[in-house]
Amino acid sequence: MLSAALHVAAGCALILFGRWAYRHPMRVQGQALLANPEALSAAWVTKAWSLLVIFAGSYTALIVATTRLAKGLGGILLDLGLSAVLAWYLKPKLPRSAPPVRTAGRPGGVLTATGRQLAWVMVAAAVAITVANIALVWLHIALTLAVVVEVALLASLVLFLLRRRTREGQNEGPRK
Repeated sequence: MLSAALHVAAGCALILFGRWAYRHPMRVQGQALLANPEALSAAWVTKAWSLLVIFAGSYTALIVATTRLAKGLGGILLDLGLSAVLAWYLKPKLPRSAPPVRTAGRPGGVLTATGRQLAWVMVAAAVAITVANIALVWLHIALTLAVVVEVALLASLVLFLLRRRTREGQNEGPRK
């Protein structure tokens, strides 16, 4: 029972936080360290993220209600469908406003200068990790092939010794 209450409480908290984040996307971005607050796409990304938080909250709260109704894959699909509908209806309705006008002092774009630098650092790190992973995979393949060759050589040595022993036993003749 406590688990069910915690699921419902966590789901409601996620829904409330998602609704707040949807209404105030610029507050979620912080002090615009990485994203340019004047860029529309930054607000769209934050709104999409907050809608995902509302979806997660409604899914968390619905798990408790639908667990007894349907189990297995049917219950999961029912939860996902109801959560998507609830997330759409629980998102706050915002009035339509005119798009912000860019000022001459700040260049357009989604990322600030610090954000662009951090993006390049992350891309370089991702490339370095990918290259290291590829090198490790090739090293693993090479070591696996070396083990296979070693086992094959060992097997051929054992077969050679067995044949040699068999031939020596045939040359001696019967023992008395």
